[in-house]
Amino acid sequence: MRRVALTLTGVFSVFSIFCIAKSEAALEIVELMQTPVGIYIAVAVRVGYALLLIGAAGTSRMPRTLRIIAGLSLLYLGVESFWHILGIWSTQDVEFRTTWMVGELFFILFIAFALRPRRNPKAASSPA
Repeated sequence: MRRVALTLTGVFSVFSIFCIAKSEAALEIVELMQTPVGIYIAVAVRVGYALLLIGAAGTSRMPRTLRIIAGLSLLYLGVESFWHILGIWSTQDVEFRTTWMVGELFFILFIAFALRPRRNPKAASSPA
């Protein structure tokens, strides 16, 4: 389950890099997502990702942190709140959207770090 979560995290990071590089294309994607079907698909992806994080947390480096992140995303990323966030995001200028996406990229990279497996203390202390 951790590999699937890491793969999806990689996809999200590539998408974030694309949105940073092509801000106008990102705005077009957001406008496509502002339809009822687009919103439900985006929320379903986020809920699925949150459930993956919860499932992968047990074997990860930071299980409690991943569970908290997943739980918060399940609580606060419903259809109405996601619709509101997209509305605010799409009305801002290019600098704001780019800054938002850079912050999102750092957050995604933190999740990727947290998903890494725990260090084996025996392997770290044994001589090479």
